[in-house]
Amino acid sequence: RHERPLMFFGSVAVAVSLLATLLGIPLIVTYLETGLVPRVPTAILVVGLYIISVLSFFAGLILDVISISRHEMKRLAYLSIPALQRSDRVHLRDEDNS
Repeated sequence: RHERPLMFFGSVAVAVSLLATLLGIPLIVTYLETGLVPRVPTAILVVGLYIISVLSFFAGLILDVISISRHEMKRLAYLSIPALQRSDRVHLRDEDNS
């Protein structure tokens, strides 16, 4: 969830979307046969589940972009530290020996 939020929230979005599809198929079949939607609460539930699915996917997408940018900022901060010169390494080695 913290390292790869897109995969986590994307899988939640897929699971909720599949649940909404399974609940919605009988509604669509009934509507195509009769032209009526007799189970309105189920239709509202299906729409709510699809909205949750889309929100979950976009939350994962946004969190993934933030995670990538934080990793890049850490890398840039690390790269901004100057490298040790040869004389600095020799000096550090001499201090370790004494």
